[in-house]
Amino acid sequence: MKVGFVLNGKTFGGTEQHIINLTKGLYELGIECCVVTEQRELIKKLYEADIHVETLHFDNIMKACIGLRRILNRNFDVIHAHRVDSFAFTYFALQDTKVPLLCTIHSLFSPELLCSRERLYNSKAYSIWTNDLLRKADKVIAISDSVKKTLLDSGINEKNVSVIYNGVKSQDYVCFRNKASQRFTIGFVGRLHYEKGPDILLKAAKILSVKYGDQYRIVFVGDGPMKQELINMAREYKIEEVCSFKGFIDKPLDEMKEFDTLVLPSREEGMGLSILEAMSLKIPVIASMVGGVVEVINNGITGLLIEKENPFQLAQSIELLAKTPDLVSDICEKSYKLCKRKFSIKNFAKKHIQMYQSLLE
Repeated sequence: MKVGFVLNGKTFGGTEQHIINLTKGLYELGIECCVVTEQRELIKKLYEADIHVETLHFDNIMKACIGLRRILNRNFDVIHAHRVDSFAFTYFALQDTKVPLLCTIHSLFSPELLCSRERLYNSKAYSIWTNDLLRKADKVIAISDSVKKTLLDSGINEKNVSVIYNGVKSQDYVCFRNKASQRFTIGFVGRLHYEKGPDILLKAAKILSVKYGDQYRIVFVGDGPMKQELINMAREYKIEEVCSFKGFIDKPLDEMKEFDTLVLPSREEGMGLSILEAMSLKIPVIASMVGGVVEVINNGITGLLIEKENPFQLAQSIELLAKTPDLVSDICEKSYKLCKRKFSIKNFAKKHIQMYQSLLE
């Protein structure tokens, strides 16, 4: 089987890592993959994994559709786009072909959220357009039940939507609590974007600093439009000495091994790939009770859940983990086992193969 993947976008995030994990898993199971993208870090990582890549720039719609048609008219059995914008290019390039077209949706799906992300203003018109477009997909894949629900609420036919959870590589060697620093390290991995809530973590850090001074360390891994705002916030809160902004890191898991906890204080979240990555490293997770997060974390069992927009509760949860090593150990063991059992790359890839085969029958 030969599968073509399409991804429009210039920044590296959870969707890009999702594609890396998926294509690696498919490759190991004998599936030939080709990814069409312009994202530089994704291209680099796919080359390193021996996954075929075709570079295509999407700035010019007409040229992109022509280029996409030229690339994908090469006897692919299935074409799999990621995100609505990528599917739009794919559909208009290949609408007269008989090759099955799929689209994976990675975020909670609503016109208001999509318009906010893409800086669009007519949410009603955009809703009609995206819904009509997704109805043309042979299958829509949601990364969580929460994402599926938002798709159904937007009018997508339930028969056409399936859920396949993210998958991550099992970490046989777990570097847990082997840190050069003795300060309790709180980590954030993801885009520095409003929806991810990095500012909420800084507000919690300010609360902790009053009581504990510099006994805590905050590490942000990732880039995004809020970076300078967050740096300014840290200065305003007088906690810049304990905050570190690492930017984009080629191997974030190496940095995560230094964390005592991973915090994901999202305002909305499709699922949160970094949650699974932390679990695979036996790092306890604190995350907002939003979207697909609650499908992964059982509060007090496989992590800690907090209300969104609640820095006080976040500070309390961080303090709880710092003071109760037995709870941390229990959470880490249970979340690690859950990750290996339910969110392995092998299971992730197999479910996609089953999906592809069902469309070819």
